[in-house]
Amino acid sequence: MDRDNWQAAWIWVNEGGDENNVYVETRKRFDLTSLPTRATLRISANQAYKVYVNGHPIGRGPAPADLAWMSYDTYSIVEHLHAGANVVAILAHNFGREQIVTEQLQGPGGAICQIDLFDTAEDAAAPTRSIASGADWPCRRSPRWQSKASRLHLWGGYREIVDLQAEDGWERADYDDSDWPTAVVVARAEQPDGPWPRLLPREIPLLRETLVQPVAVVAAEAYLGRLERPEAVLRDDAGGGAVVLDASVPGSLPQITYDFGAEVVGFPEVELEADEGGVVQMFYGESLELLLTDTFLLRKGRNKLSPFGRRAFRYLRIAAMATPAELRLQRLDVRFVHYPYEGEPSFRCSDDKLNRIWETGRYTTVVNSQHHFEDCPHREAALWVADAVVMAKVAYQTYRNPEIVRKSLLQSARIQNDDGSIPGTGPLRNPFLLPDFCAFWLLGAWEYYSYSGDARFLREIWPHAVRLADWFERQEDESGLFARADRDGWWGFIDWSDDI
Repeated sequence: MDRDNWQAAWIWVNEGGDENNVYVETRKRFDLTSLPTRATLRISANQAYKVYVNGHPIGRGPAPADLAWMSYDTYSIVEHLHAGANVVAILAHNFGREQIVTEQLQGPGGAICQIDLFDTAEDAAAPTRSIASGADWPCRRSPRWQSKASRLHLWGGYREIVDLQAEDGWERADYDDSDWPTAVVVARAEQPDGPWPRLLPREIPLLRETLVQPVAVVAAEAYLGRLERPEAVLRDDAGGGAVVLDASVPGSLPQITYDFGAEVVGFPEVELEADEGGVVQMFYGESLELLLTDTFLLRKGRNKLSPFGRRAFRYLRIAAMATPAELRLQRLDVRFVHYPYEGEPSFRCSDDKLNRIWETGRYTTVVNSQHHFEDCPHREAALWVADAVVMAKVAYQTYRNPEIVRKSLLQSARIQNDDGSIPGTGPLRNPFLLPDFCAFWLLGAWEYYSYSGDARFLREIWPHAVRLADWFERQEDESGLFARADRDGWWGFIDWSDDI
């Protein structure tokens, strides 16, 4: 939809300061006398959201993008509406102003949402009613997430400390928000002088979500506490029952380390019963060196534990502490997310090593195919140009719908520097320049066009390619070679070969 169809504004919690690691909850009730024929919800946030309609989780996003090219998602929600009172509820997060190595996660906090209701099924029809985010939306800081938490690492976000005792049903229509403060408007939609002057519709399909269970128990240690049936949540366990963790003895720390069999990217989900509350920590690692953690303060009764932020790991440890009574863990999954490639590619030959190499390449590409190509989802989840070009080659040989290649190349072009060079990483504008990555972008653009025949793509990137070629020409020395590729803080990645 074009700018004239946006009635919504970017909103945030109404308080001053530049505090880091802020979680915000905002919601809006609306009444329906009858159900519409169609209902769409458009939403974006800086930097992340999870949206509910009448308590039903609808989706999470958006695709990371430069602040000048923000992406929004669109959902059909008519099946979640009913006559009477309805509510849209948004949990949003902003990283803040702390330093990140690649300078991703920039900009102020903001969320924008618009529900359009239609009485006709015709796509071209104007909505009969819109519910648009604005200064009248109740908005508060989430009481569940503590903002004072340590960083996961210098490349990314924060550990999460989540107080499940503060859950109050805020996402439901029957919740009373009359004592909430109202939001402050940060900017109008596509305000030219605002933090987010453009809103682009999502350029690839929504990510695919699959529930994945652990395949093995690596270690189970009672550490003065009590453990029972650690294997009860494994994928192939048919025995039923629940895992029991009892940390009621002071100083005890029962813990279980699970193996998911391969790297997974997504959102761990744990369901457990706690008769008297307690604390559970999740530890994550690509190896058994589990350095990343999230902490959950349990309430009495049923608890669902899941971090807001995405995690990437193979091994996950569940540790219980300070539990007045035993915990009964009924479910442990990961909501594995990735780009929805089409088809089921396969390769088999008489050489098992080649078979394993092929499958490793295919699966690695799937894991790294998120909203854009990533080089390492466990770290900063950035778009590194050369890595994207390499993974594109695998995608061409295995799957039929590599629109993610197109999007990744366009996102790099959108942050092209004034001198014509292209940053080595994205999708947000940054000062990191790797001259060989600039060349990789040119090669990647040509390979995508050769594969797809996408003339529209070629027309769109051609001015960027010309400016980049001119930049390369200006870097030549008298011998025709690229002069001093490591000057001004540039990286010559090709020179790292001896160290990789």
